[in-house]
Amino acid sequence: MGPCLRGCRRFRSRRNCTRFGEHIGRKHLSSDAKLRVVSLLPSATEIFALIEEEVIPAGMEYRGAMVGRSHECDYPSYLSHLPTLTTQAIHGTGDSVEIDKMVREALTTSDSLYGLYTEELKRLNPTVILTQDLCNVCSIDLKSVELSVKDMHPKPKIVSLNPYSIQEVRVRVRVRVGLSKPANIAFEKLETRFNELKSGVIGHRNSSKSQEVSPCGFDIKATLNDWHRMETAEWWKGLRAVREKRAVIVDGNQHFNRPSPRLLDALSFLIGWLNDDTELIPEGFPFVQVPT
Repeated sequence: MGPCLRGCRRFRSRRNCTRFGEHIGRKHLSSDAKLRVVSLLPSATEIFALIEEEVIPAGMEYRGAMVGRSHECDYPSYLSHLPTLTTQAIHGTGDSVEIDKMVREALTTSDSLYGLYTEELKRLNPTVILTQDLCNVCSIDLKSVELSVKDMHPKPKIVSLNPYSIQEVRVRVRVRVGLSKPANIAFEKLETRFNELKSGVIGHRNSSKSQEVSPCGFDIKATLNDWHRMETAEWWKGLRAVREKRAVIVDGNQHFNRPSPRLLDALSFLIGWLNDDTELIPEGFPFVQVPT
């Protein structure tokens, strides 16, 4: 499971951090900085990595400020060597119905679906922890993080990031990290690409009906394993896009449900696919036609 953009608004809190730049942006990200970051949210890991890439040349051994991550922080791959600090209570490999049942049962006996390795967190001694309080099903909840650091001295700053849309990733998060030079550079590049894609949308007018499928937390393989539940549903078979074979399955976990910079890859794919413009589809972007 991963952070979701839809359906979780009831978990939103007013404790969202509005001073992300003060916590992180004023530091020059390098091996000499005292900043020590733990990210417990995949999208935050990607955003922070994007900023660091402006000051850490490609191909170098990683010597940045991030010292730990969650078990779901799987991108970029060069951070995979960092210690994982979370675990999940559910380890089912079944279909979505089985997973849903296990989640519901787990929430009746526990406040969280995730555990945090508190002793390892203390050993890493972070100055900043990136997390969220949007959804207690998507990743570890804010309350659990706060309880884990209450006895730490000095206590790390907890920064909660809850972007709901590509607009908030592009603008709202930029405000929070916009106080440092590398953050400004990184987000200016995102801004430029977003504007280019927006121009592309204006230039394409495709009236055909299309459908993309991107279940939250599912990659393409997991979606296909569960596809028998969709292909037999009458409402699905009745969709014009399905009848005309204009439906695809994409990697929702990586590109569509995770509010990270890669939402721009997802947007570029959609513009290219909807308008039959293969040049706009990012190279290697994962998608398959729905089974017929």
